[in-house]
Amino acid sequence: MTIRALTAGDAPACDAIIAGLPYFFGIDAGVFECARAVRSQRGWVVEEAGRVRAFLTVDRPLGTPPDSVAPEISWMAVDAGRRRDGLGGALVQAVAGELAAEGERALSVLTQAASVPETGPDTYAGTRAFYRKVGFIPIREFHPPGWDVPALLLVRPLPGHG
Repeated sequence: MTIRALTAGDAPACDAIIAGLPYFFGIDAGVFECARAVRSQRGWVVEEAGRVRAFLTVDRPLGTPPDSVAPEISWMAVDAGRRRDGLGGALVQAVAGELAAEGERALSVLTQAASVPETGPDTYAGTRAFYRKVGFIPIREFHPPGWDVPALLLVRPLPGHG
């Protein structure tokens, strides 16, 4: 497994990953925004035997000046056949280390809030549990502009910053 910077050539592989996760990427606007992010935002991929298996993009919340808020995971996905194999955790760990080395103090992420009713075997409850497992602390639930449902804000202090 190799974790490396996302390149423009990785975009089709990232598109294929999200196509394989219809529960999480089943809204056309979200698919479009994710595709845009992998083509325009800073990111990283997990590669195995020359194949992209996971990706993560990072951005600053819209309208915020650089250095005023923590970077935010804007999109993250792991190939459906490789979920729960440690790829996502390794990816978050690598990104956290790189951002800390650049002087960042924290990393944030928004995900669907627990107050949103869900059923099925694979829901956002697993996503929230994953983020807690890799060191994120739930901060608050709120309804961000542009979201159809409430979100949960989670923050992870980066190495060297408590």
